[in-house]
Amino acid sequence: HFREGATAKRRPAAAEEATPRQRPCGLCRSSHTSDKLLGPECGHLFCRGCLCRHVMSFDFVRERVQCPSCNTEIRPAQLKRAVGEEDYAAQRARMEREDEELARALATGAKLRCTKCGREEHEGVSCEKFLEWERENANADRRFGELMARQRWRQCPVCGAASERVGGCNFMQCRSAVCQKWTYWCYICGLQLAREDHYSHYPRSPYEDECFTPEHLRLPLPGVDGGQGVGGPGSEASRRGGARG
Repeated sequence: HFREGATAKRRPAAAEEATPRQRPCGLCRSSHTSDKLLGPECGHLFCRGCLCRHVMSFDFVRERVQCPSCNTEIRPAQLKRAVGEEDYAAQRARMEREDEELARALATGAKLRCTKCGREEHEGVSCEKFLEWERENANADRRFGELMARQRWRQCPVCGAASERVGGCNFMQCRSAVCQKWTYWCYICGLQLAREDHYSHYPRSPYEDECFTPEHLRLPLPGVDGGQGVGGPGSEASRRGGARG
């Protein structure tokens, strides 16, 4: 009981619920709560968007995908979380179909065909651009060079395969029969890189059109200031394949 006029002691105000701790994504540096970040066993964390783009820049079903910040392998379960179960399954099914078609073609001696448009294999150049080349060119390497200059395509610095950047990443991996995925290069400067340069070669990220190579050291684009010579899709260089970003 309280005496008249007496006031009850006020309880301390309940502490506000603690704000969940936020941590930065290791690539874009945007802040996220821990439940929104993904990462391999090394402990480096990334937002799903950045990690998904990193994984999708690889043939992640066939290749060993490493953490963007170190050499730790990203396990299949973590790859599925990054790209989603459905997309992972679809990619695996597509790779299996391509492997079966390649095996059949090699066994019969048939010419390799694009699985999308049915035309001669043109890996590294989209179906639409290849069709445009077929319409515009009558097996003329000079005209293909002009098309490359207009579309701002580049060539692999090692084997010369014509390549179009069809994704957002400027870090390219040449998939031609000569390079066989062992050559890495930058689509911005055109120079060969090492695999570990995937992120260190770029001031912000490989998805931005900026790299550390000074302007005067960059290879000119085909048809610009005596840039790289080219071969058309029917030529030796183009038949070797292309690159993927």
